[in-house]
Amino acid sequence: MVVVLKVRQYGAFGVYRPDGEPIQLGAKHQALMALMVTAEEGVRTRAFLEHTLWSFAQPEQAKASLRTALSTLRKHIGPTASAAFKANRERVTLDLSMIEVERDPARGEFMEGFELPHENAFSEWLSEMRSQASGTASVAQEQPWAPRDRSRVILDELLPSIAVLPFAQRAPGGSTAPLGAILSEELSRQLSRSQAFSVTSYLASRQFSLEDVRPAEVSSVAGVSYLVSGSVFVRVTILLRKLICMTRIGKKSFGRGSFVGAFRIC
Repeated sequence: MVVVLKVRQYGAFGVYRPDGEPIQLGAKHQALMALMVTAEEGVRTRAFLEHTLWSFAQPEQAKASLRTALSTLRKHIGPTASAAFKANRERVTLDLSMIEVERDPARGEFMEGFELPHENAFSEWLSEMRSQASGTASVAQEQPWAPRDRSRVILDELLPSIAVLPFAQRAPGGSTAPLGAILSEELSRQLSRSQAFSVTSYLASRQFSLEDVRPAEVSSVAGVSYLVSGSVFVRVTILLRKLICMTRIGKKSFGRGSFVGAFRIC
């Protein structure tokens, strides 16, 4: 696949054309690129991007801001590089095979000196990524299971250790579908905010799958006491009830790729 963009993650964050020419981007566009290049399989939900980059905006305003940001980002990077971006009503996808990402911690901190004032959700994500990068860089490559927050080393030694593995998706194309990875990454992020566990980096744990290795083997490599794994079954059931008498008016179940019908109340 032809490389259409180069991204530098460590040190001063930067986006470049294939020949090394820097592309001047605003802070929000840089943050958007950072979120996309670090996403599992290059996929982020619109809801995640809206909440992370416009956490104080009203829902409709956040949706409009994301649409505008994607449009102007495409203009900045040009039509050739824009081909790497795909978006629908639910997700934004970046074809990572077309992006060359430089991941050299020797250049400095992850997105060194970067910040988005007043965007607490992005600040939390950035802090987590820096903690993961710091932990990974300090451990030998054959043992990538570093604690995500190096300032909690003593506390982590006392807490039960836990790792979240990518969820399997039981659906057509499940081996490449990103939904399971998105859910497991979010679960790992939420658990890491708890004071009850020492959570290993999802960047490290996502390399394992219980379909390929046994839990005991993962535990021996990871050095953890608990493993979280799961499966995602793509099936949604919608119920529409008339609240006055609690009468079920309609029910619609659908799987991946099927059409969702509309209901009418008479």
